[in-house]
Amino acid sequence: MSIPCLSAALGSVCVSNAGPSKSPERNRSVRTLLSRPVGIAVAEKISTTGTRQLRAWGLALVIGFGGCASAPTISSPAKSAVGSAQIQNRLNEIFDAAAKQDLPRLDSYHYYGPKFTKFPAAPIGRQDAAGARQGEHDGLGAISALTMQAEDLKIDLFGDVGIATFILHSHFKASAGLIERKERATLVFVKDHGAWKIAHEHFSPFKVEP
Repeated sequence: MSIPCLSAALGSVCVSNAGPSKSPERNRSVRTLLSRPVGIAVAEKISTTGTRQLRAWGLALVIGFGGCASAPTISSPAKSAVGSAQIQNRLNEIFDAAAKQDLPRLDSYHYYGPKFTKFPAAPIGRQDAAGARQGEHDGLGAISALTMQAEDLKIDLFGDVGIATFILHSHFKASAGLIERKERATLVFVKDHGAWKIAHEHFSPFKVEP
C-alpha cells in the first residue's frame, strides 16, 4: 500500500479531529498522533478518545486498504475466452493423439476414475473408466489413417467445468475399406491441477434430415 493511499485513508479522520483549537496540549497530541506509525496511533487513540474514535479509525483504515490494495481481477468474459481457447487446444491434442495412436498420451487427457462415464455411439449402456478406455484402445487398434474434425464447435464454461458440443466428422480405414462418419458429440471437461480433462463423453449418430 502506497503512502498517498494511507494518507488518504487517514486524512478524513485526522483533519476532522484536528481543527482549530485553543489548547496547545490538544494540538501537540494531534501532531504526535500523525507522526506515529498507524498501529501506535490507533493504540493511543484507544487510550485517549475511547470506543467511538476507534470505530471511526477502523472504518477509515478498512476503506483505505480496500481502495488502495485491491488487486486487478480478470473479467468473466476474458476468463471464458481463455478457458475456451484452452479446451479447443485440448481437443486438437486429443485428435492428434488418437490419429497417431499415442494411447498413453490419449489416456492422460481423460479424467479416468470412479466419476468418469461415457455413452458411446454404439447401442450399449453407460461405460465406466475401464470399459471406455478399453473400447478406445480396441477401436483405434482396428483402424488406420484416422482424421477427425470438430464441426460447429460450441464451448461453454462454468467455472472449472467446460462443455464442448460439436459434430465429430471422421475418416478412417478399416477392414471394410475407407469409412466416413459423423456423430453428435458432447464432452464434459473438468480442470484438474490446471489441465482440462474429459470427465464424460456422449456420442450419438448424426443423421441429416432429407
